[in-house]
Amino acid sequence: MSTAGGETIHEAVRTLRLVSSLAVSDARPSASDNLFTDAAGELSVGFWVHQPGVLTVNYTEDEVCVILEGEVRLVAADGSAETYKAGDMFFIPAGFKGTWETLVAVRKLYVIREKLVVTP
Repeated sequence: MSTAGGETIHEAVRTLRLVSSLAVSDARPSASDNLFTDAAGELSVGFWVHQPGVLTVNYTEDEVCVILEGEVRLVAADGSAETYKAGDMFFIPAGFKGTWETLVAVRKLYVIREKLVVTP
């Protein structure tokens, strides 16, 4: 089976081993282990840990998060809030502004897509 570019599917698909030695205890107050970034720099996958605390966020990227350990609350600029804990998966769209509150030390898997703007 071929793709539009002529390469076979097995050549186009890469296996990413989602293994990281990054532990919640490594966060001082946070740490990350980026496992993959595509050639264009728009897509990245990795792990992030953070100790309890509050971060002000202004997302320029889309992010899918899977909480592996801990608990967090996202509070939007309008005051609406959602809480996520181990086992939850959620999407944060580019343009989200508010706070990321780590309630219990967290370890998450992330997939981030940031559309790079190319200026002529």
